[in-house]
Amino acid sequence: MSKAFGEKEFVYQIKCRDCQNSFIGKTGNNLKTLIKENKTDIHQGKLFIQSYQHNQESDQNFDFDNVCI
Repeated sequence: MSKAFGEKEFVYQIKCRDCQNSFIGKTGNNLKTLIKENKTDIHQGKLFIQSYQHNQESDQNFDFDNVCI
């Protein structure tokens, strides 16, 4: 994760901590900003965010501490 922590423009995968689901996306932000924005969106209940939807439907959480790039 630290390799791209400051880099921009990359594809990433965030896996669920509790099941086999994962989210794959592409961002123009650096990794630190991406993680912060996703956590904020979940906390604010933004329904269009896949990680929030997964949390609400299954009471499971994505593993933002182990993002794959």
